[in-house]
Amino acid sequence: MGFNRHYGTWITESTGERLRRLGEHGHAEVMFLDKVWWPAVGSFDHLLAEWEVEDSRGSRFLDFAYIRTPHLRQHFPLSFLA
Repeated sequence: MGFNRHYGTWITESTGERLRRLGEHGHAEVMFLDKVWWPAVGSFDHLLAEWEVEDSRGSRFLDFAYIRTPHLRQHFPLSFLA
């Protein structure tokens, strides 16, 4: 399977605010995934798009976050990941 098919599947797995923000992904985000991420990694496993983080100024969304599952479960309750 090529990039376009995997990218389409990856986006449809998102819901809510993440899905809405993914629909707004611009040319730069898609080109990064197509020309850099996909050739280097070959999958979107552990890559989280539009990941919400909180800091001293409130919450914001990162374009991409690479978080391996064991670390994700250590820092976030399982109900948060559903």
